Amino acid sequence: MDARERILALLSGEEPDRVPILASDTVRVGSPGGWARRLTERGMGLIRRICPYRPHFNFPPPQPIFVPDVRWNVESYLEGRRLKIRYALGTPVGQLTSVVALKFTGTLAAYAREEPFVKERADWRVFAWLFRQLTRVMAPNYEEFTREEDTLGEKGITLGYLTKTAFPRAWIQLASPEQAVVDFMEMPEELCEFLEAEREFHKKAAEIAAGSPARVLNFYDNLTDMVSPRLFESFCLPTYHLYAEALRASGKLLACHMDGRLAHIKKSIAASPIQLIESLTVPPVGNVSLSEARAAWPEKVIFITCPPHFAYLTPEDVRRGYEQLLSEWGDRRLAIELVEDLPSDELEPHLSAALDACGY
Repeated sequence: MDARERILALLSGEEPDRVPILASDTVRVGSPGGWARRLTERGMGLIRRICPYRPHFNFPPPQPIFVPDVRWNVESYLEGRRLKIRYALGTPVGQLTSVVALKFTGTLAAYAREEPFVKERADWRVFAWLFRQLTRVMAPNYEEFTREEDTLGEKGITLGYLTKTAFPRAWIQLASPEQAVVDFMEMPEELCEFLEAEREFHKKAAEIAAGSPARVLNFYDNLTDMVSPRLFESFCLPTYHLYAEALRASGKLLACHMDGRLAHIKKSIAASPIQLIESLTVPPVGNVSLSEARAAWPEKVIFITCPPHFAYLTPEDVRRGYEQLLSEWGDRRLAIELVEDLPSDELEPHLSAALDACGY
């Protein structure tokens, strides 16, 4: 099997000839050599992410927002030795700003938010207006998806990127975690207006996603213990069901990026229509082991992220660590995915050790 065939076999419920080892969005097929070329030649697969609709709101880093009456300004500056970026969102109903500090680590840029867009409850109305505008002009983005699939060929697949559901979007992208929790518990009028606009956005997005070429549609909700069972069931689960209904009989899989601590919502996840748990973080950083995941979610496909606690081990210890995880899981119906960051000088030895453990 080539890398693409392994991934497709796993998604179809079959057992591939080897556990797929995947690098996600951190490399480009056209790169001029280096560790990515060497590892893909050994059999490592690649995953790209393309949103099946445009425009959408993703932050940080933001995608350009091509919407009438929206002004989007980005200012970069140094404060001491720290690179910072100020984003200004201008609309007819108000202007909001956000500041993030930027740090490059390994292959990725890490963003530390220092100022959220939503600073008071009235600010939710700006995003209500924005999401109504996004919904009004939203259109399919299928050509970009098809182009990326053709570029990857036998080296991997492209996933359909679905933007976040309401509460993860709120605490990660828009407001401080404290304000998001308080507002979502108290449900002020301004937040309710935003939630209605965001719900209409997802209705249209689900219709477009259902007609896309994507084999897998993946929410990037970054689920962890910041999301309580009540918040998950009230503000994530209804949106998952909305998409599941749109995808009914399409043959597409519905996935969610769950890269945090999940034990508290394990039962809620089991009852959800999510079919692929992407970026599961094993203990001790996460708190659901592979044996627990298999028992709790026997019908779901599991992609695990490269375990963070392996990052600074020797290649021999990395290999032994993966061998233990594979033994715990019990068969080859599992994927290992580089999606979070690793130190740049650890990338090739780490992934090479993973390939060794999986018999490549």
